[in-house]
Amino acid sequence: MHIAEAQREIRQTFQGGFAGQTVSGQLATQVAFTIPLALPVVVGATLHRLDWFYPATMVIVGAHYLPFVFLYGMPAFAALGGAMIAGGVLFGLNGAGGFAVPGWATGAALLAFALIGRAIAAREAARGSDAAA
Repeated sequence: MHIAEAQREIRQTFQGGFAGQTVSGQLATQVAFTIPLALPVVVGATLHRLDWFYPATMVIVGAHYLPFVFLYGMPAFAALGGAMIAGGVLFGLNGAGGFAVPGWATGAALLAFALIGRAIAAREAARGSDAAA
């Protein structure tokens, strides 16, 4: 099996990541552990400045999505990770929106990219069905 075939299989099986953060498998499980292991960084940032809780979390969660580019073979995960990292840095530096806005922005980004990932996988599955017929 070639890498591209394995990536396509992961995309179709897990609907482009739509199934959620509990995706099990080799790289996905290891990547999932980066979030709890990085929480002390969020705590440290929050102890320094309370308004950095969500921006710090945004950066860590965004960075955790970057390996998914390879796992799923989907550049959309680079856009998600990059947007969350940049958003976290901008919210953190500017303090824009107060405490909760970065949290809501994170939720909105995750929902938007879940739908995008699902659409990519569905479109690819439809093309595969057409080719098999």
